[in-house]
Amino acid sequence: MKCVVLMTATITPPKDALNLKRIDPNQRENDYAEALKYYLSIPEQYVNKIIFAENSNSDLSRLKKLVNDTPHNKTVEFIEYLDGNNFPSYYGRGYGELKLIDYAVDNSKILTEEDVIWKVTGRYKLLNIIKLINTQPKTFSIYCDLIKYKINLVDTKVYAFTLQGYRKYLYNKYHILKEKDELNGPKNMMISGVTWFAFLYANLHDQRIVPRFKYVPNFRGVVGVRGENFVSLRQRRKYILRSIFRIIFPQIWV
Repeated sequence: MKCVVLMTATITPPKDALNLKRIDPNQRENDYAEALKYYLSIPEQYVNKIIFAENSNSDLSRLKKLVNDTPHNKTVEFIEYLDGNNFPSYYGRGYGELKLIDYAVDNSKILTEEDVIWKVTGRYKLLNIIKLINTQPKTFSIYCDLIKYKINLVDTKVYAFTLQGYRKYLYNKYHILKEKDELNGPKNMMISGVTWFAFLYANLHDQRIVPRFKYVPNFRGVVGVRGENFVSLRQRRKYILRSIFRIIFPQIWV
């Protein structure tokens, strides 16, 4: 099945962004450029459309030139949400990203109801995206990876959805992902992945929500929160452990 890759991007994060070490716009733009080149290289029978959605009103001319200068056989669309970061930074990046995806769904000229959309954090390369696409369910609304180890959360770096599924379960839900608000203050672990878990887990009676990938997503890039590369020893150990559990003990969601 041909799929759409939706790359979410914030080239210039707010100066008061919380828990973020990868903040230099030049570094981040380089990350997005490398990831974009990677997704352009995926064979067309797996990925035939790419949407690059950005919410910090940054100059995208370099990335657009990259697309024009790189041989590829995909339809590429840039969506610029100029007012996308107009909210208090303590609402959190999960709030901003889901709000950005809402905007992309509303304003894309290339999405169709038949498309399967793979949302990826735009600075990361998903090295096994072909394997994940090849093993995706024949039908689903939301396809994601739920983790139940130490803390319940959804890996929001990558997930797949149809437009119908997104509108039913995720559209206009960004407000529930606030990490803090004016009335109630901090929300005690109400980070996006934790909130997502509670929301999706409560709807697992809908068999079109598929809560586990067959394979562990394998990323390359620099983690924004810690400034740590996915090839670091800690990250590789985590990936290997999760891969082993998924084969031997698939009922344990680590």
